[in-house]
Amino acid sequence: MQNDNTISLIEKINGLSLIWKEAEYNFPFWCNLIDEINWDEEYKKALDRVINTKNDVEYYLELCRFIILLKDDHTRINYSQKIYDLTGFFPVSFDEVDGKIYLLAKATNCEIPLLSELIAINDIPINDYLDKYIFPYCWHEIKSHAIYQMQMILPLVEYKKEVKFTTSNGEFILKATNQEQTWENAWYNMYLKEKRETLFASDNGTLHISKTFDDIAIITIPTFTNECLIEEFYSMLPELSKCKGYVIDLEWNNGGNSNYADCISQAFLEGPFLSSSDKSLMHISRYKAELGFADLSLMEEGKEKQLLLNIAKRKIFEEQNEIKTFIEKCPLTLKGPLTITMNRKTVSTGEHFLVTMDYNNRAILVGENSYGATGNPLFVNLANDISCRITTAWSTYPDGKEYVNIGVKPHVEVNTTIEDIKNGRAKALEQALEIIRSKIN
Repeated sequence: MQNDNTISLIEKINGLSLIWKEAEYNFPFWCNLIDEINWDEEYKKALDRVINTKNDVEYYLELCRFIILLKDDHTRINYSQKIYDLTGFFPVSFDEVDGKIYLLAKATNCEIPLLSELIAINDIPINDYLDKYIFPYCWHEIKSHAIYQMQMILPLVEYKKEVKFTTSNGEFILKATNQEQTWENAWYNMYLKEKRETLFASDNGTLHISKTFDDIAIITIPTFTNECLIEEFYSMLPELSKCKGYVIDLEWNNGGNSNYADCISQAFLEGPFLSSSDKSLMHISRYKAELGFADLSLMEEGKEKQLLLNIAKRKIFEEQNEIKTFIEKCPLTLKGPLTITMNRKTVSTGEHFLVTMDYNNRAILVGENSYGATGNPLFVNLANDISCRITTAWSTYPDGKEYVNIGVKPHVEVNTTIEDIKNGRAKALEQALEIIRSKIN
């Protein structure tokens, strides 16, 4: 049997302390939290809990509980293969649609019918269960956006236990397993019904380009993580230039490298362009020392007092504003009308791309609000395969408009319903094509 207590007490304390330290100096949003969180006191409380954890799984959960105090979904404990080798996974994945929670993916040998509504877990009404057992370890400003993380948290909080799922199709007892599973996913059944011709499909799923009967290109980019995306996309530009209009499908885009996103943006924008702006927290030790003995109540108003006030409120930033991007290697510019589809799973660099296209008035955004999490994360190794990521950049539109914890808003809102999923209807894509056709005609 695999040992579930391999992390020493020293390693546990060190891991927690690294989160405390790196967040203290690198996390950019302290000015939003300064009146509601005492980071040092929370560290002490977490330290007491960590010291008393009985195994690696409990320790992993306590790290999650500590880091979500920062209320930033891009700041989190990363997936740990060694932890999930211990716990396994339940063969189900739930998410919110139409204000209810449905089974949207499952192992093929799981008896719960796909699209069953989840009513309770272990006889606890599902919303109560989420509040008590899931949300203490994961966070999003919009709670419905965090529900998908239940698949990751559930095997941790129900470690080595059987779990009863009460659904609209009956009660089912499941236990987490490490056995390899074949999965079926309701989302994958949502396709554009009209016929289209495939122009390009990358071997690793980085890029898919198809064309409709009336010469509208549909460019699907699931991720900006692979450098090969740029070479593949640029090689298709001569063919794409023959199309009358373009839809870029960013639904489910999981982010990646913003430089790769800028390379794609350049193909639709002539000349240099502005993308999202960033600012990072600055720490100047001399100023912090001065703040320690300065009596702000006795100081006259002026630059020095304002500086110390900003230091006290963690408002001293290095800002990157009005910095234009230009990708010289981009071979040509696509000038036809453009729409972009998006949903709540469009995240990070995917949102950087949305901001660029939106701010430069190049595209009509169609679908749901994006996820609302980005910011050049710092990756920190903590203990025995466990690591974390801490946001280091406060990203906004170039004009300062916020989208972290909010999401980029579409110009045309299209919300996917449970009926759309049942009927396999890609409604946002349908609407995006309709907009392009109205502009062409």
